[in-house]
Amino acid sequence: MTSTSVEMPRGEVTSKSYLTKMLGLPSQQSDQIIQALLPQTHANAFWAQSTRTDGRSFSQPRTTSVVTSILKHSLGSASIQLGSTKIIAANTIEIGQPTPTAPDHGDVVVQVHRKGRNRNDDGGNRTCSTTNASYLQSWLQRQLSEFIPPYLNLLTGRATIRLIVTVLILQDDGNLMDASLLACMAAWNDTKLPVLGVDLEEQAGKLWWKKDPAKTWIRRPIKNPDADDMQIDDKNDAETQAQAQERQSKSELRFSLTVGIIRQHQQHGLDDVHNDDHDGDNDAAKRFLVDPTKQEMALMEGTITITIHVPSKLTQIEFTSPIPLDPSDFAVLSKMAEDRSNELLRVMQKS
Repeated sequence: MTSTSVEMPRGEVTSKSYLTKMLGLPSQQSDQIIQALLPQTHANAFWAQSTRTDGRSFSQPRTTSVVTSILKHSLGSASIQLGSTKIIAANTIEIGQPTPTAPDHGDVVVQVHRKGRNRNDDGGNRTCSTTNASYLQSWLQRQLSEFIPPYLNLLTGRATIRLIVTVLILQDDGNLMDASLLACMAAWNDTKLPVLGVDLEEQAGKLWWKKDPAKTWIRRPIKNPDADDMQIDDKNDAETQAQAQERQSKSELRFSLTVGIIRQHQQHGLDDVHNDDHDGDNDAAKRFLVDPTKQEMALMEGTITITIHVPSKLTQIEFTSPIPLDPSDFAVLSKMAEDRSNELLRVMQKS
């Protein structure tokens, strides 16, 4: 058995066109081989044309859909699809006592799981291919814990709600942060929490269900005032529900936009990024890829995630990249994140 090898000429740039010619195969087969063996070269060929491998422009997010109330036995649930990334979020509750330091606040517990994974995989760590599950869980925990606990009060100093948010990653094609947060917001928007005086009543220092809770929970969590002496009979139920609905519009939501950062080399072409003889930083321009896929995230030199608070429009920024950004970059990306949050809010409201 004999084998042959092809030695690339010294200093030759590994461009997609050169590799296609060298392989001597039909264009479609060459593309598949290059994409599998040299993903950077494959992506560079598209980026050089200011487009991406899935046909999107740099600033274009993937198609997003939201479906709520998908689980019968949860207080609120949602399924979202961001491109090929699919995630389910569901909420359940426990009722307990508040802490002395926050007598009128409940708490939130976030759990992130991936379909098909068990505790023995990956050395006992549940990891996702593009975002570590532990990091994703802590990030979601921080986002939700910053605004949800005040809505979980039942009896100040005596009874509050623990909201348990379970996030299940069904399919990972990148950008789990944006997708998971959107799923959590849609599930939160769909959640039906018990209201003191409507669903619960206090007797002998304990809380009891007044009716079948599955039939009486309201659609959205509401923030109760101090309710130590609140006693509402059935005649006032309709009024209380109306007040709850009025508070719904004041509930805070959060949406994020993750953007990948690459360096695009102008003079020598993108395919020369890995040429060690080329001092690329001098003629490289920053490029931002909105809503990167799994393949793109593996090729990024950095990412920035901007979270928008709705309706206050406050902004949080998480930036990890060796490529420096100037104030104008942050301004442009923040405006893109605000526009994206408005888009996601409309999508969620239609669900």
